[in-house]
Amino acid sequence: NKAVQQFISRMREKYDSKIPVPGERFSYVVSHPENTFDLHGRKLMPTKGEKMEFADVAKELGKELDLYHYFEKTIIGLCAQFIIYNKKYKPEPSSQIMRIEDPDKKYKQIDDYAQNKAKSWLKGF
Repeated sequence: NKAVQQFISRMREKYDSKIPVPGERFSYVVSHPENTFDLHGRKLMPTKGEKMEFADVAKELGKELDLYHYFEKTIIGLCAQFIIYNKKYKPEPSSQIMRIEDPDKKYKQIDDYAQNKAKSWLKGF
């Protein structure tokens, strides 16, 4: 996982004793970045790996959680699961998805399409 690798390499500089053994589980949170703009006034777009912190370290330092990350990744996905069964989130009968012969591939494509459509509606709500 790219984000985890980036996080571990960043943490290795600060907390070498806390670095988990590869394959070992660890607790982390996604926190707000310390800087939102660079020296030239441009907005920074930090990756998940740059915003990850060990849970206990974030608590000690009083770091604020990035609630938008959790909202976008968790709550919207859960809500989308409930509303995708509405007909307006289904692909049109004439769409490419409906022409797929393999029923497993077709179902997966329909589900992905409905999820994306429902998520975009929820984000605009």
